Amino acid sequence: GASDSPLIVVTQIGGPVLSTAGPVLMQTSRDEVLLPGDEVLLMLVRSSDGRNSALGGVGIVFFSNGLARPEASSPLASQIEGKRQTDVIVQVKSAITR
Repeated sequence: GASDSPLIVVTQIGGPVLSTAGPVLMQTSRDEVLLPGDEVLLMLVRSSDGRNSALGGVGIVFFSNGLARPEASSPLASQIEGKRQTDVIVQVKSAITR
């Protein structure tokens, strides 16, 4: 059936692969891989060709049980780690509308 949510196609480096040791998750040390079912906040910038990309270093915030779990490499990590999803969204909206 039709979905009420917009579809986002994600192109990324890494993901689940099969190795000689069995299934493994390949990802870079700086960029955690998005998997189906992950709950994330994406902060995107549009390039001149119309494609969207995650804002470098801070553009993806993962949530676990409603609490922020930013990537370790994010300069925002200390400011949002463990905050409620709604609080993080309010904080981000406030920062971009100044």
